[in-house]
Amino acid sequence: ILHKNEELKKEGNYIDEKKEGIWKEYDENGQLEREGNIIGGKENGIWKYYYDNGKLKREGKWTDGKQNGIWKYYYDNGQLEREGNIIGGKENGIWKSYHKNGQLGKEGNYVDGKQNGIWKFYYDNGELKEESNWINGKGESLKFYHKNGQLGTEGNFVDGKQNGIWKYYYDNGKLKKESNWTD
Repeated sequence: ILHKNEELKKEGNYIDEKKEGIWKEYDENGQLEREGNIIGGKENGIWKYYYDNGKLKREGKWTDGKQNGIWKYYYDNGQLEREGNIIGGKENGIWKSYHKNGQLGKEGNYVDGKQNGIWKFYYDNGELKEESNWINGKGESLKFYHKNGQLGTEGNFVDGKQNGIWKYYYDNGKLKKESNWTD
């Protein structure tokens, strides 16, 4: 299959009018965009996706046309951006994201595509920036930290809205103000 400019767009085999075997897809400049295996017309096995510069953009496993297994995403410089498990097309288990300098940026758990449990976010120097608790995709509590490690904000949520006493602190740890959030 060709692009309008006659450059190769896709290459692979058909069996009984269904895609089968190794398939590769290219952009209009002939650069490989993605490659992987197809069984019975559906993606199966490891698929790789590429940036325009030819570096790996993401890779992961497909099962019967659905994302299933460990997926890794990369910055255009080749550095790992994020990684985690996908089951039936939805995030499940621990996911980690990284800053471009390689430091951990955030980590947390998904259940059936929704955030659940403690999520931690980090500054690019590795210091804790934020810690929040999630239940079924909704935030329950938040603690935000200044770059020097001092607590900056703390409070709770109900149905995704701030609720109850929220405390805000200066970067020296002294209380700046309190707010009471109610419906």
